[in-house]
Amino acid sequence: MGDKSVNIQNDDSILFEIESGKVYREGADYNYNFTGDVTDACIDAARYASPYQIRLSLGEEIINLVDGKSNIQDKLKIAELDKENVIAAYLATYQHYSIDDISNLLASEDGYLASIGVGLAVIYDNPLIIPQSNIEGLYKYFRSREINADELNHFTSDEFIDYSFRRMLKEERVIFTWMINNLIYLVDIDAISIDKNSEFFVSLLRDDDYQNETHMTLFLLVLKKKPNFIEDILGLNLFIDPFTKQYNYSKWLKEVRKFRFISNLKDSLPEGYSSGRTLLFDRRKSDLYKINKNDRSLEM
Repeated sequence: MGDKSVNIQNDDSILFEIESGKVYREGADYNYNFTGDVTDACIDAARYASPYQIRLSLGEEIINLVDGKSNIQDKLKIAELDKENVIAAYLATYQHYSIDDISNLLASEDGYLASIGVGLAVIYDNPLIIPQSNIEGLYKYFRSREINADELNHFTSDEFIDYSFRRMLKEERVIFTWMINNLIYLVDIDAISIDKNSEFFVSLLRDDDYQNETHMTLFLLVLKKKPNFIEDILGLNLFIDPFTKQYNYSKWLKEVRKFRFISNLKDSLPEGYSSGRTLLFDRRKSDLYKINKNDRSLEM
């Protein structure tokens, strides 16, 4: 009885240390600074960190306490006390989980456990076990993994599309290549209405200064589906004037690159397509090259 009482006191002491932010062993080689919520921490740990190094960084008493628990839920309730999500990252990457384990976490009414479940679904490349009602969880997967063809229908609800587009524009500092690829797949199967979401695509082009071949593939597909979407693109206000070039050359250079990107898109339009905006664009392009004929940045 006395030993059991001592053990409970020791456990309480360890839990208090965790809650106070003291999770690392003395002299640990690595400290981790996971950004975002616990789902992001699990995903980033799997992508960028060594599970073994995370384990070595944690205090030995913490490892013993966590590993001594017989079920996943008890382990994760300890991890929830760690506001830096290092213990959660350890559990998500060092342990093995079955599909049933992950599904049970995703079905939990406990938001923390469900969030861990989303992280594990990403780590194990299995979006189909995320309930379609879990829009936030689906978005976490969408922004973290390229979706396979047989998984696309899981991401086609209007609620998901609307939610994802808002999040992408407002929160994502970088739109990764796999996210653009996911958009390409959804546009290709007509899961995304170009008319309804034209503002999103215009904003995607307006706010990104570094377009690449994947962006080109996306916008060419959008124009193939709806050629007059070019009118929305041509409405962008690009600063390619001599004044901007003189006083903010880096901005001018980015705007010129974007202008050239749009020019390539315009050239893909069906033969004979013409409008007031396309004619105005052609004049701006001619003026741009006349004024800057000796600028090598305009070389094709």
